[in-house]
Amino acid sequence: MKKAHKEAMALLTEFFNRYLDPNLSSGEPAESTSALLDVYPFIYANWLQNSTGFDHPITPYDFICETSIRLLPEGHFAFPYVKPNSYTNFSRFRPNIKEFTKDTHPIISDLGVYLMVILTDGSCAETEYGEILLRSSHILKSKLSFYSPYYVEYIHNLAAALGLIRCLPSVNLKIYKAAVSEDYFEAPCSFEEVFDASLDICVSKLNSMFPPESATFSRDVLLYYLKNPVDSEEIMNFILSDYEIDIDAMIEDDDFIGSADIKNREDMILSSTHFLAAVLTKWFYTVFAYYLHIIRPATYYNPMFSFALQFFAENGKSLDYSQKAAVFLTLPDRSSLTPFGADFFKMKFSGRNHDGSYISKVPLYVLCTELFGDMDDECDYPDFKEEIPKTFTFKIYNIDKPVNQEIFNFAEYETLDSIYFAVHERFRTRPIIEFSIFTDESRSPFSQYTSGSYDKPYKKADSTLLNEVCESVGDRLWLQMKKKPYKNDKKPCYEYEAELIKID
Repeated sequence: MKKAHKEAMALLTEFFNRYLDPNLSSGEPAESTSALLDVYPFIYANWLQNSTGFDHPITPYDFICETSIRLLPEGHFAFPYVKPNSYTNFSRFRPNIKEFTKDTHPIISDLGVYLMVILTDGSCAETEYGEILLRSSHILKSKLSFYSPYYVEYIHNLAAALGLIRCLPSVNLKIYKAAVSEDYFEAPCSFEEVFDASLDICVSKLNSMFPPESATFSRDVLLYYLKNPVDSEEIMNFILSDYEIDIDAMIEDDDFIGSADIKNREDMILSSTHFLAAVLTKWFYTVFAYYLHIIRPATYYNPMFSFALQFFAENGKSLDYSQKAAVFLTLPDRSSLTPFGADFFKMKFSGRNHDGSYISKVPLYVLCTELFGDMDDECDYPDFKEEIPKTFTFKIYNIDKPVNQEIFNFAEYETLDSIYFAVHERFRTRPIIEFSIFTDESRSPFSQYTSGSYDKPYKKADSTLLNEVCESVGDRLWLQMKKKPYKNDKKPCYEYEAELIKID
């Protein structure tokens, strides 16, 4: 692993600590600290998937994906888990970076650690709420990638699905014993087996919320949602459509809005929907994103997360096993494949859009500054801090009035749309209905770029970078901006020329 990559992953933990501290009261009693440590992986996972501001969609998880795919060897990936400095006197988290391939995925070793504890203890118990009771749980805290009773619950279900442990007849509690010997460690499960078992667990957990005759989920359905960028709302609508429930319509209903006391049926539906969202988050998004790293969820800024943290700091010690998790089990807006997920499914990895261009085209230096704020002297930033993008300086003027010239500076990773918006704003060229940019004076259709807002059969200006069409001083672009048609309008469009005069 390159030094820059380690520094980048450690930087994530530093900013997570900075973000977490203001939202938690100092001097909390031991019970609240214990409750926090139970759910900290959910808090971290939630933080990873939230964009850090209103003005851009970049999430810490996007940053993880980009640094991994650019700085690590092909077929290698990395993920920064966090661990508390102490499980008894919590103050901060420390980075715990795992570099892995498909055959050395952290889940495979964690599964072996859990089986070792079962073999040592002789057995374990499962409560009716799914909590796993182990005599040697302290071993898991140091041996697992991270420790949480909810992660142990998943590992336990995974071991059972893979036939590594078996359930014994018992009263009140389910008792489990190891079904294999220590020979397992010589030939551990493959990631394909772990993935298939995780699919089966997710299908079972989600379908358990419905009558047997109304089972909604299948392996094929989940595989579709994993492989394709899908909004969480689409999944929820898919689930509820079988019951002819339209939540949006129900909330907009006049009776619903004007009633101080929500009708029983609507109250029940809303409550069930929140519960369904929590289960979907716990067994689909958390498993396949945070545990297996197949997908990366994204929420484009969620201010309620800070309130959830403060609420938990004040009330966490009084919540039971299920309630503690539910505080942070909120659906993301959408998800897409990680580089590891794309590699596993043998698909092409595609980054998210950022200001009209793919994040994968933006320098890591820029992603770092936008994610963490302006560079300062308080932190040791990764080696790619010197990866400063070039600045393109253009001289732009109206072809009819070349004397009125304006100078514009753009970063090389900005898109052709940047020129359009700059000209539109500076020259007050209104109203505009569409525009085109040409890279040669003959206005060849093969050199034409059009805005992503218009359905034209040419390359899109909002996904084409300036450094892809301008390489040296003297390069020119020709802009044609069509106005709205007005009666007696003799000149239906504006014409501009942009000349690249300097590259810094």
